[in-house]
Amino acid sequence: MSVRSRHPVCACPRCGYPLNAATAVNDDDAAPEPGDVTVCCRCVTTLVFIEGRDHLGLRLPTVAEGDHLGKDPTIARLKAALISAARKVGWELE
Repeated sequence: MSVRSRHPVCACPRCGYPLNAATAVNDDDAAPEPGDVTVCCRCVTTLVFIEGRDHLGLRLPTVAEGDHLGKDPTIARLKAALISAARKVGWELE
């Protein structure tokens, strides 16, 4: 079961798409924390939550993080599911 949590809007640092929710892909608490990973639903870029001034923000992973995250099977499945869902509804990914 996935649980969605809402958070203040923050833009994807790659494509600028406004993101305001996160869904847990396991049984953990759905509320994101700094250091947690997400994927932009518009450009399918892996992102990392950061502590912002008054709410969470997003950043691109470092090269080392990107190397590690690129090997994570959960992230790979999530990205594949987002791409598949986008194709089904005719949504062009950036």
